Amino acid sequence: MTTLLIDGVVYKLWTPQEEGDLEEIVKEHTKDIFGEDSIYFERRKISSELGIRSIPDGFAINFRSKKLYAIEIELSTHSYDHIVSQGNRHIDAINNLATKHKLVKGFNNEIKSDPYKKLFTKKFVEEDLHDFLTSISENPELVIIADGVSNDIKQAQRALNSRMKTKIIEFKTFEREDVDLRVHAHSFEPMIPTVPPEPTGPEHLTLEYHRDYAGDQTKEIFDELRERILELGEDVKEGYTPEYVKYFVNTTFVALHVRKNWLILHLRVDESSFKDPKKIAKDISHLGWSTTRQLKVTDKSEIPYAMQLIKQAYEYQ
Repeated sequence: MTTLLIDGVVYKLWTPQEEGDLEEIVKEHTKDIFGEDSIYFERRKISSELGIRSIPDGFAINFRSKKLYAIEIELSTHSYDHIVSQGNRHIDAINNLATKHKLVKGFNNEIKSDPYKKLFTKKFVEEDLHDFLTSISENPELVIIADGVSNDIKQAQRALNSRMKTKIIEFKTFEREDVDLRVHAHSFEPMIPTVPPEPTGPEHLTLEYHRDYAGDQTKEIFDELRERILELGEDVKEGYTPEYVKYFVNTTFVALHVRKNWLILHLRVDESSFKDPKKIAKDISHLGWSTTRQLKVTDKSEIPYAMQLIKQAYEYQ
C-alpha cells in the first residue's frame, strides 16, 4: 500500500468504495484541479441526436484559457468497456448541436442568476456572455478523474481521445494513520491550461485555422466540397469566423463547421421551395438563425447529394 509521509506523520492511501465518494471529494477541489479562473457546474442530463441520454459528472469552464471540460469520475476498478461506453455516450451527446445550445443556455442562466459568478466572469468576458459560451462549446474536452490509473483507464482514454480530446487526472486521497478521513491529504496533477496568445486581428482566422481541426479523411472531404462550392459561380466568396467557414454572395448561404471526423453544414434556403428527397437536412429554423437547415457530411460519396442542397441555397441569394 502506498504511504505518504508529511513532516513525520504517516498517511495511508484511502480507496473509495463508491464512485459518489470520490465525486464529493473532487467537487470540493474543482478550483485546485481546473484553476482559480474556473467555475464548476453540477451534472446535468444531455442527449445525443438519437435521443440517447447521458449524465456527465459535472462541467468546468476555465475562463482565462477559454476551455470547457466535461467531467467523468471513474474508479480504478472500472472496466474498459464501462468507461468507453460512458465516454462515448457523453461525446455523442456533447457533439449534438441541440445539446450544445442547451448547455450554453444553462451555463448562461446559472451565471447571470448568481451574483458571484456574474461578477467573476466579467473579469474575463468582454463580449456577450452567450457568444463566449457558444464559442468555447465548439471544442470541449473530456476529463476522466480516477482514484488510480489502470491499464483499462489508459486504453479507454486512447479510444475516446480519437473522438474528443480526453485527459486523465489521477486523484489520490490519503488519510492520517489512526485518525481516518477527518485529517487527509490529496495527490494529483492539476490541469494547467495553456493560455492561447491573444490574436492581434482577423488575420489569425484563415482557411488552415479551420482545416487543421479535421482528420486526414475529413480534410479530403472538406477540400473537395470547398472546390465544388466555389465552382457554383464567380460571385461566390469565402470567409472565416471563429466557428465556421462561410460562403456568401449577398448573404451567407453555407456555414461550414469543421469537425475531426465530419463536416456540419448550415444552409440558408427558401423553405417554401426547398427539396430534400432523402430528408437528411434537419430543420433548425426554431433556433432563430439566418440559416434554417443542417446536414452532416461524413464521406466523399455524400458530396454530390449535399451539393444539390447547397445549390438551392446558392440560388436563393
